Amino acid sequence: MRPRRAVLLVCLAVLMMGLALGPAAGGAAAKACPVVVVGTSNDAYPPFEIPNADGTESAGFDHDLVLAIAHRAGFRVEFRTFPWSDIVTRPGPWADCDMVAAAVTPWPPRRVFMRFSNLYFNEDPHGPLAFAFPKTREGAALCAQVNAGLQEAKDDGTWAKLYLEWFGVPPTTIP
Repeated sequence: MRPRRAVLLVCLAVLMMGLALGPAAGGAAAKACPVVVVGTSNDAYPPFEIPNADGTESAGFDHDLVLAIAHRAGFRVEFRTFPWSDIVTRPGPWADCDMVAAAVTPWPPRRVFMRFSNLYFNEDPHGPLAFAFPKTREGAALCAQVNAGLQEAKDDGTWAKLYLEWFGVPPTTIP
């Protein structure tokens, strides 16, 4: 009876060490989520962008939707704020960002220097709106990842929930 108990205790100890060391041993859980730098506007455009008093941070529908997408797509977010005029120009201050979430309309002149996600908003008087990305291979890959996360957020009701929270009414359509 004692040898059996000793074997069980050893097995339990090995299992506990495996659980404790599993991520450190290089398993899938050990991989850190990549950080995506998201440019947003520090100009007020409620309910999409609502900057704090000093313009260094922004909240709003765009902010919350990006966080929901990041959760589904497996990345973390670092927000950086810029004046609106710096966001809708050729890559300048936002050039170090991986994407832009600032109620950007995908107009043809912007398509010269920006790639756009699927629409996340398409109602008057604000739409159509999409997330923007640099026109690079990395931008294309992130755009695809964001589109997948956006679709999941639409499918599971998160998009509609955020819409209701920020606009105070249920959406009439989901773009």
